Order: sequence, then structure tokens, then C-alpha cells
Amino acid sequence: MRHENLSWVQDLWKILETVATLTKEVERANGEIKELRRDVNALTLVVSQLKSELSHEKATTKLVLDNFEKDGKHLKESIDSKFDVLITRLDSKITDFEHRLPANQPEKKSTFRSLESGLDD
Repeated sequence: MRHENLSWVQDLWKILETVATLTKEVERANGEIKELRRDVNALTLVVSQLKSELSHEKATTKLVLDNFEKDGKHLKESIDSKFDVLITRLDSKITDFEHRLPANQPEKKSTFRSLESGLDD
């Protein structure tokens, strides 16, 4: 009977060891879960900040590109306007030059005037 009592105590001791081991494993797992939650929260914060920065960069880039587009249009309009002024001046000089030609030469259409119609593209 002593052996039966001893066996019962040994079984109880093994159960207590198993419970203690499982308790330590649960505590370790809980600690890891807390650490993972902290990491997820930190990662969520970083992702949120990156999203905000990307939105800001997107808006800034759009403004810059819009400004480049506007500047390009203004530049084209300015060049077109200056070109029109230069063509007008050139036509005026050609007309002045044609009026100075001797009257006995038949009037020819100037090849320079064809520039104006060919450069309107």
C-alpha cells in the first residue's frame, strides 16, 4: 500500500509540474502577444505617417506639375506673340524694301511672305 500512496504522490507531482510548465508557457505567450501588439501599433503608426506623407507628396507634385503646365502654356503664348510681332516687322521691312525698288521691275510676290503662312503650324 505504501507503493500505491507513493505512486499517487508522484502522479500529483507530475501534474503540478505540468501545470507549472503550462503556466510559464502561457505567461511567455502572453508576453509575446503584448510585444506583437506593441509592434503592430508601432507599425500602424508608421504606415499612417507614410500614408500622410505620400498624400502630401502627391498633392505637392500635382501642384508642381500644374504650375509647369501653366508655365509651358504661358511660354508658348509668349513665344507665339513675339513671333507674330517679328513676322509683322519682317513684312513691314519687306514692304518698305519693295517700295524702294525701281518702278520698272514687275512686282513679284516676295518669298519672305510665304514664311508667314508656313509657320502658323
